[in-house]
Amino acid sequence: MGWINLKLVGLQDSIISKFMKEFKEFNELAKDENIKLLKGDIRNKVLKGAMLDTRKFYEDLDKNKITLLEYTSKKYPINLKNIQDPPLFLYIKGNIEFSEKNIGVVGTRRNTVYGKISCETILKELLEYDVTIVSGLALGIDNIAHEYTLKRNGKCIGVVGSGLDKIFPYESKMLWEKIPENGMLISEYPLGMEPLKWNFPRRNRIIAGLSQGVLVCESYGKGGALITAELAFQNNREVFAVPGFINYPSFKGCNELIKETKAKLVNSGRDIADEFLWEKDAKEKINMYLSNEEKKVLNSLGSEKSLDELIMETKLNGSTILAVLTNLKIKELVHEIAGGKYKGI
Repeated sequence: MGWINLKLVGLQDSIISKFMKEFKEFNELAKDENIKLLKGDIRNKVLKGAMLDTRKFYEDLDKNKITLLEYTSKKYPINLKNIQDPPLFLYIKGNIEFSEKNIGVVGTRRNTVYGKISCETILKELLEYDVTIVSGLALGIDNIAHEYTLKRNGKCIGVVGSGLDKIFPYESKMLWEKIPENGMLISEYPLGMEPLKWNFPRRNRIIAGLSQGVLVCESYGKGGALITAELAFQNNREVFAVPGFINYPSFKGCNELIKETKAKLVNSGRDIADEFLWEKDAKEKINMYLSNEEKKVLNSLGSEKSLDELIMETKLNGSTILAVLTNLKIKELVHEIAGGKYKGI
């Protein structure tokens, strides 16, 4: 029995939040001596929540491989907890490991070629610092950021404005499927929630809240990217913007952010990393450019191993391992030693 019971019976978030601060867990609030102190509709809903059968609710989450994270959980991300209006419940699909290096990347759905190239150029260098990219899975800059990060074997967090069983937009279906393999999808909305238009401005605060900084790659004078930038600014996050041609309407928002000193002008990933004093890690930099098979084989070669031993340990077939070993030798990460064995360098 958790705090989600109160949400499921329709109690307002503001009231649930107060209870969370007063009681360590819902079971404590649901004790008779505490329920007696409550009045009216609140008392009735707490009673209803205490008796609620949530088995089907959790079965549906398990079926969809979704984890529910409550605000009071030790796993709840500290950065997000510290914003002005943190979501009390997060529905997560994927690997629940929140990095200390998160950068939000946002921009227009109607990007130019220059905006795409700028985004990818900055990310290419930024990903060398083992940064997790946070974005909203919208068409345009959001999806460019997600796609490029996955292409470089980086980690993504996709924050969506619907239930995690409601893919939107449908053009992002591949990303919805790929991101949880090496990152996570996050929503504050339960299964079944449709992608209603007012959900998206709300989800922007999560993108800003999860991130140490937000990069605006391309933005018109109005739009979701600027909302996210403003939310980041209000919550004491760094805001970065790519400058654009003064006669390009799609860069009016970026240029205004820079002009108003709400955003720092950047033209490289290093500009962002330097702001946080991040250093490249040699091992992490190498791993960023390896395929999953290459990582698996290389991780097994901390000591000398034969082909048969690699097959047993990695569960890959022999022809795949031989091809991977060839690539790793070309990259000077593995060498072959006497007796037909291999070892990582």
